[in-house]
Amino acid sequence: MIGFSPTDRHPARSRSGMAIRKSTLALILIAIYLVGAHLRLSLVSGGQTIVPMYLMLMSAALMTLMYQGVMLRRAVAPLFAIMIFALVQPMLATAPGASATDQLPRILSFIVAVISGVAALVAMTEVPPEKLRRLLIGLWLVLVGLVLLESMGLKPVFDSIKTALYAGSGRGLYEATARDLALYGVTRATAFASEPSHLADSLSALTFMAYILHPRRGSLGSILTVVAMFLVGYLVSPSFKTSFYILALLIWAFWPRSLRGIVALIALILMVSTLFAIFSREVLVFFNNVAGVHMASGSFFGRMLAGPLAAHDILGTYPMLGVGLGNFDGALPAIVQIWNDSGALVLFPWYAPLGAADLMSSGFWWQWFFLGLFGGAVFSVLILWLLRDLGVEAPLRSLICTWIIWYPGAGFVDARSWFILAFVSLSVAGTASGRKRARAQDPTPHPFG
Repeated sequence: MIGFSPTDRHPARSRSGMAIRKSTLALILIAIYLVGAHLRLSLVSGGQTIVPMYLMLMSAALMTLMYQGVMLRRAVAPLFAIMIFALVQPMLATAPGASATDQLPRILSFIVAVISGVAALVAMTEVPPEKLRRLLIGLWLVLVGLVLLESMGLKPVFDSIKTALYAGSGRGLYEATARDLALYGVTRATAFASEPSHLADSLSALTFMAYILHPRRGSLGSILTVVAMFLVGYLVSPSFKTSFYILALLIWAFWPRSLRGIVALIALILMVSTLFAIFSREVLVFFNNVAGVHMASGSFFGRMLAGPLAAHDILGTYPMLGVGLGNFDGALPAIVQIWNDSGALVLFPWYAPLGAADLMSSGFWWQWFFLGLFGGAVFSVLILWLLRDLGVEAPLRSLICTWIIWYPGAGFVDARSWFILAFVSLSVAGTASGRKRARAQDPTPHPFG
């Protein structure tokens, strides 16, 4: 017995203790990552962004180190293919400014963002699901509590903290209180986020994940819980973006199990998208009649309508490979033209000096504007390959849900965009509980469903 420590005599107990400590550290990093997704703070120096969304990227970097073995074992080939695609695609695009040299910072930011999303997904699927779900609900309750405090006469205090928090971050603070009063009858809280829609994003994402991880998902109790969480989330932070999370969750929950059903769903989505693009101006008139107050907002125009209105010009000019990954300036002339032709710049002249990312903020459309129809399709296949190798139960479901949530606001090349792909992919067959569920539901899963 001489020379052996107590842990040496009980190697199984030692390994168990190490696993618990690793799990606890992972949960702490996931919490920091989620807070980072809510705040979206960046390190800025001299007007240049040094580290975008640094809380997300730093916590994801540590998660990558913790789970590098899992990531390399499961996803090294598709990740490498995505990196090569990101570096080569801008060289092949023909739009002005489309080159790997000109767009290198954004290309690298995109690669890092994708890896950060993969790291977050792996970490969230490696920790005990019941502990992760408790963390998610705990963060949701904290955000709701902060909103209640902010609404109970403490808004000046919250505003002071928020001003200090975002000073020098390069991110402006929401000031459209008149729009809030017109739309919702109240000034919306932010819970330290830079704008109310970010709070709605956080509450909705936490609700989405909490449902996926519910131990009796699909039961009456789980349905009542998710409905209550969405309802409370909307009451404390009203935003039209919440409806996109609900739509995505409905598709997630009722995803068809047969290949025929999936093909029918894809055909329906493609048909609706095509009709939306063809009749976008008529849709604009319809939206104006149905949601007039919402339409009286440059934010709504940039999120919902600028993309399909600009699609004909951008994809008509650069149909195969788009304007090039990260090349916002290549799409800017067409987007500005849409704002001019529609009269939006006359209504909202303060948008005139803004860049393409602010004038058109739909992540769904940025994928196709950056990559084109052929490049976007190739990239989608690479993402499906990545998700499949990671063990995600229904890769195509994850991609479609991501597109839906991207639609009203995402940058495509940023870390938060790929956090969305991570959390809609939480049901991973590679985990012990996931393998058991997958065998019970579909013993022979098809490649993309």
